[in-house]
Amino acid sequence: MDNQKKEFIQKYINQLQEELDSFSEGNSDESSVFDVIVEIKGVFAANFPDLDSNLSFNNGSAIRDAKIVLGLLNKALIEDFGTNNLNAEQESFLEILNQLKMEIGSFKSTILTWTKAGNIGNYLEQLEIALEKMDLKAIKYCLKQAQTWYNQNIERLMKSPYNAHKLEHKTNYEKINQFILKVSQIPDNYVFQNEVAECKNSFSPIIFISHSSSDKKYGDALRKFIVGLGVKDEQLIYTSHELNGIPMDKNIYEYLRENFDNKVFMIILWSNTYLESPACLNEMGAAWVTQSDYTNIYVPDFEFGNPKYHECAVDTRKMGAVLKNDGHCKTKMIELKNKILKMFNLEIDEKHFMVLLDEFMKEIE
Repeated sequence: MDNQKKEFIQKYINQLQEELDSFSEGNSDESSVFDVIVEIKGVFAANFPDLDSNLSFNNGSAIRDAKIVLGLLNKALIEDFGTNNLNAEQESFLEILNQLKMEIGSFKSTILTWTKAGNIGNYLEQLEIALEKMDLKAIKYCLKQAQTWYNQNIERLMKSPYNAHKLEHKTNYEKINQFILKVSQIPDNYVFQNEVAECKNSFSPIIFISHSSSDKKYGDALRKFIVGLGVKDEQLIYTSHELNGIPMDKNIYEYLRENFDNKVFMIILWSNTYLESPACLNEMGAAWVTQSDYTNIYVPDFEFGNPKYHECAVDTRKMGAVLKNDGHCKTKMIELKNKILKMFNLEIDEKHFMVLLDEFMKEIE
């Protein structure tokens, strides 16, 4: 194991140990310890695939869970796990870059709602190009420039009465910082083996609409919208439609677990009945456990003050669309469209999309 990898692992050991010490001294709570553990679990998912089964994330389990993770990280330093599983390492690196590819559209659309300044727009364009070329130095440089832009502007963005996208900017800022940490573990001179890269990239993305059956009206409208963009039936999981359901010989949770190994984008259709459904909450939890990308969409009468909503594992502060026939909903659906087109490398002309959007808005009334 080279020094760069050792330093990277040691950094997380130190971070978790410091948080554990702070908790033991009464200066922080369990949630702070769990936050660090979740970050480590995401970064080292390919190296510690069985970690989830050993962690509790329950009240009173912070010290135990932290010691398990610390033990694995220290063991990794001794045993040099990276050299024994090069394919797993490469798949882990590719997954980071694939996740970044999925997020770049959101970064661009949110930032460009605030500024049309050439520099930041150019860096985001160059980031897309660098991701296609697997140019690691350029990827890191462009991410740093995006971070610098947010460092210089985040306070003004949060205070501005004219900024209607504060939560999106906050989420983007946090994700960019996380991606910088994740990408930093990939050496600048890392060489991706073509056969593994081609295999990994051959996985077609999948959209999964997680919903309660009582919200079929809104789920059907979302399905029609997504299919109208060009997404194929086999690229969409929506269990309330016969063309997008679970195969007859499959257990639903086994099937979801198999597909979560691929690149899954989950649309969580929040409703009051969704929060009462153990099956729906299990699906939502799967998105969090597997670090899948997701977006929040809400039925019109959703009760945001419901305590169960704020106890969920996913980030409920992440901005989403409320399905009302208004300008805010239209804007969010355009952002969703841009993300899906980028994910599947699709195109749709403006005239056809406006007809599709108008039909969607009528169907959710």
